[in-house]
Amino acid sequence: MPFYSQADWQRDWDAGRPLACPSCGSSDNFGPRQTILADRSFRMFRSCKRCGMCQEADGRSPPYQTVLMAHECDGKIGADAQCRGCGMRLRNGGRHLCPRIIREGETFTCPECGTILTEQHRRPWPTTPLP
Repeated sequence: MPFYSQADWQRDWDAGRPLACPSCGSSDNFGPRQTILADRSFRMFRSCKRCGMCQEADGRSPPYQTVLMAHECDGKIGADAQCRGCGMRLRNGGRHLCPRIIREGETFTCPECGTILTEQHRRPWPTTPLP
């Protein structure tokens, strides 16, 4: 799979149409995405929420596999607060299913409840696309 540049990302972003994942071929939920980093810059990448393929839009990184993890978070999250582990805003606070997508082989500790995500928390990618 070729490298993915910021110009490629911008072309895909501007196109606004479904794209086929180069890994699994699905166009259900594949395309350019962005997140805001702590320094207020943007992370631009493409990913597939059917197979977990992901690639940074830096023009030099190969694609990598991600995995879907989830645990029952029982952190002390107040009503209408946002979980720092999954980003969900909890209307009533408290216990919830806390999903997280991480790189294969990576570890993650939930900042709310301290759960260390392990292979037992791994979930299959859904047959219907994630939002």
